[in-house]
Amino acid sequence: RNQSSTVFQLSDQNPPPQAFRNRLEMTSHAQIAAQLGSRNNNLDRETQTKFFRMHLATIRQEYQSLDPNRMTLLYFALSALDLLDGVDGLDDSNKESLIEWVYAQQVLPSADAPQECSHCGFRPGPMSKAKETKAADVSPAGGSPSTNAFDYGNLAMTYTALASLLILGDDLSRVDRRSVLGALASLQNDDGSFKPTISGGEEDMRFVYCACIISHFLGDFSYFDTEKTVEFVVGCQAFDGAFSMYPGGEG
Repeated sequence: RNQSSTVFQLSDQNPPPQAFRNRLEMTSHAQIAAQLGSRNNNLDRETQTKFFRMHLATIRQEYQSLDPNRMTLLYFALSALDLLDGVDGLDDSNKESLIEWVYAQQVLPSADAPQECSHCGFRPGPMSKAKETKAADVSPAGGSPSTNAFDYGNLAMTYTALASLLILGDDLSRVDRRSVLGALASLQNDDGSFKPTISGGEEDMRFVYCACIISHFLGDFSYFDTEKTVEFVVGCQAFDGAFSMYPGGEG
């Protein structure tokens, strides 16, 4: 791991342009929002803000085919509002209802198998439940066990759920950390990459990013093999120095 850590260091002998250094320093939404304000004076921020607030309440017909990605749609709208300084304009009841909706998508271990976490995390939305959750199964903290064989957490949706909660000012205290992090171990492949769900799917750099961000949000990288993940990432570096989605791909 020590050897691989040098791959990402910037060489002092060939420093990047100052403009690139400035972008590296833009680490927060607040800083990016400031750049938007200073460089795009013609941006109609009020109309953009109304547009994204509308999408917090409803999914337009054009986007209804994306219902299986509803959690990500919520994140896109919230992160855009954050860039536009529009989150603070949401009233407390609106924020609270969004927070409760996100927590309701948390898939928890069942009472029969409390240590089994492979299906845990956050589901894309209520559409995957197929049937209503019994009131007795709903956790006071939010969330419920899986209701059917196709009702399970999704790595990308878990990332966007946690990010959305943080944007809304939540402290993540109601996240079942053990089950969310435990799912990462079940989703990691032998080569260090990750699949998005227990049923499989595409396996590439996107889900490595999701697993790492989830671990960062929850402050714990001990649930998956980080050495293998580093090897996978380094193995994705192409001949031109760029990184591909998977080893041997185009940078």
